[in-house]
Amino acid sequence: MDREEMRAHFTERLRTWREEIMTKPDWEAVRDFMGEFVHDWGGEDEFRAELHRAMRPDPWRMGYLLRSFEAFMADPPRDGTLAWLVEGYGNWGVDYGTDEKYIEILGYLLRILREEYAAVEAERQACG
Repeated sequence: MDREEMRAHFTERLRTWREEIMTKPDWEAVRDFMGEFVHDWGGEDEFRAELHRAMRPDPWRMGYLLRSFEAFMADPPRDGTLAWLVEGYGNWGVDYGTDEKYIEILGYLLRILREEYAAVEAERQACG
């Protein structure tokens, strides 16, 4: 496989991967986010740094996660999904967890994601 064939191959794989991601329900994106970034919570500073590092090489994916998270939080389900996301995938123990408490936690994480996404986008704009 020559260089152009390899480039075409990887471009097609990237396009397919993005299409697959875009068809996921919003809760699955939140689940992926919780499992990848929140599961090993080491505090807000570490969380912000990890998000920032992840966004630099792949702003498209992080933008997708942000949009999905925002859509999910616009009408969060109250059927046990919130507990499952926060305590199961996020590994965040909550004493006397209620839907309101889980919404508060997810809102806090979403705010940080928004802030870090905006910071990385500002860096990208400054670099031209």
